[in-house]
Amino acid sequence: MYKRIFTFLLAFAISAPLLAASGDNSPNPPSPGYSALVGPSWGIGVTSGFGSPWGSGLELSYLLTRKLDIQAGVGLSFAGLRYGAGTRFYFKKEGFTPFIGVALSRNNGAGAVQIAVNNEEGVYAVPAGTMVSPRAGLKLGIFKIIELHLTGGYGIPLSDTSPVHVSGMDTENLRDAAELFAPGGLEVSGSFFIRF
Repeated sequence: MYKRIFTFLLAFAISAPLLAASGDNSPNPPSPGYSALVGPSWGIGVTSGFGSPWGSGLELSYLLTRKLDIQAGVGLSFAGLRYGAGTRFYFKKEGFTPFIGVALSRNNGAGAVQIAVNNEEGVYAVPAGTMVSPRAGLKLGIFKIIELHLTGGYGIPLSDTSPVHVSGMDTENLRDAAELFAPGGLEVSGSFFIRF
């Protein structure tokens, strides 16, 4: 399984910049602060949702070309502080466009998460861990300075991030609920960006 993930990431890392470069036919060199595109290249945004690589928090983005950006984010989640970096490839240079991407993130863990399900209560610790997240979504660009992103993906933990029972009851229902707090799994998130 990890071989397939590595192959996908390697293929994406090699092909995305080549595709982005081939789509940029601007005859004039870019101005300072404008990368290789018409419009601002830096962006800052807020992101939130379920399974986001950096939880609910802030994201900084830089457009390398009109179709390729890199990003870094930091935020909070049930698994503690999350932070990481990633890249996105946009299929169109501006406006409404689908994108694909990948992110690598880490969480610092949570020492004690109290969980209650159907009169059962227990406390679980979520260990620190790293995950890789293949992602895809849609971007809506407005006036070249505002962007809305809707993203779906799947986080793949690179180490064991299973919650550890600390105290209280330890039932199958509680363990299943605790797994929802662990890094990895389905991502459904949204972001609002301002470019400058």
